[in-house]
Amino acid sequence: MKKIAYIIPHFPVLSETFVGTEIRAMQGQGHTIIPISLGEGNTDYQPQDEPLAAKTIYFQQLSYTDALRAIPYFNLSLVKAIQFAIKQQGISTQSLLFTAAKIAHIVAKSECTHIHAHFAQASTATAIVIARLLGITVSFVGHGYDVYATPSDLPLKLASSDMTIAVCDAMKDDFLELHASTNVHCVNCGIEPDRFKMLIHQPKEQKKIVFIGRLCQTKGIEDLLSALALIPPEHRPKLDIVGDGELRQSLENLVDTLSIREQVTFLGKKTAEWIIANAENYLGLVAPFKTAINGDRDTGPVVVKEAMAIGLPVITTNFMGCKEMVSEETGYKVEVGDISSLAERIHHLCQLSFEQWQVLSKKSRERVTQLFTSESQAKILSNLIEDL
Repeated sequence: MKKIAYIIPHFPVLSETFVGTEIRAMQGQGHTIIPISLGEGNTDYQPQDEPLAAKTIYFQQLSYTDALRAIPYFNLSLVKAIQFAIKQQGISTQSLLFTAAKIAHIVAKSECTHIHAHFAQASTATAIVIARLLGITVSFVGHGYDVYATPSDLPLKLASSDMTIAVCDAMKDDFLELHASTNVHCVNCGIEPDRFKMLIHQPKEQKKIVFIGRLCQTKGIEDLLSALALIPPEHRPKLDIVGDGELRQSLENLVDTLSIREQVTFLGKKTAEWIIANAENYLGLVAPFKTAINGDRDTGPVVVKEAMAIGLPVITTNFMGCKEMVSEETGYKVEVGDISSLAERIHHLCQLSFEQWQVLSKKSRERVTQLFTSESQAKILSNLIEDL
């Protein structure tokens, strides 16, 4: 099995659970993984990522000497590395080559035979240069803002990598539109089902729903609050908002403007363990994803799969990867921006009998464990990398 160097912008990150999950799953497939972070580590992250964080090599730890030590490992394909570095516009040529040379020493010394980058920005540019310096294969995976909000040399990267990974079908189509001959495959961000135990749910006297995510435009939280306000007060459920972000204060103001303060509680950031432990308090997850003004979007939101794994029905939008995750048997999808339909679906969920709710719950768990486990997705990714 190939030994793989993972090039990541920052690791670990509390809201980017998919990176650690994928690395653990790829280790389970028999790969040795060397995580390399371009940025400093965060102190705020999921507990299950702690062992990987301890093994991560941080770029700040590397020195000028590491760049010099990489030279004996350089392959004849280093000309392609230089050509790519000159053509790309996201990073200065000198800085990119120097960064790549430093990391190349670690990759070569570790005897890695493949490089895999997460996010299609500096991490991918660096990975491509390292791979060409050393004469090994390289792949990258796109996510959201890196592809749609602040893309950097994306057609060049699609043409220069040995393989590209899209996290949903819509992204795969977009990659092919940018570069028709790119070697692109769809591999979903998976979840670890054993961590998310199925709810043995009891009907609650108090109807309550939950939103989980960063408080930003892509999550559609303004639409959720507006939809909640459309539901008559006597039927309006409580809403807990789990997460934080740049829209926190404006959302607080919107809650007051809509006169729904009695129903809405902002809980701030929580770990996945907290969500698992408290899931039984909720009837479902509401996640009305949309495109932000700058083009940013959620492409394959893991939070939806995690909620389904627990057995929480999901109300979301007919958007990007959500189209593939949520079916009529497991929850509800409305069109992006359709606040009236969103309100109707929330109200409908709250009116279900326990037996009706339980059918949705069981089907949610079944669907995500059949289609979106980290193990099944890692098998696909592993086979693709082995075939390069």
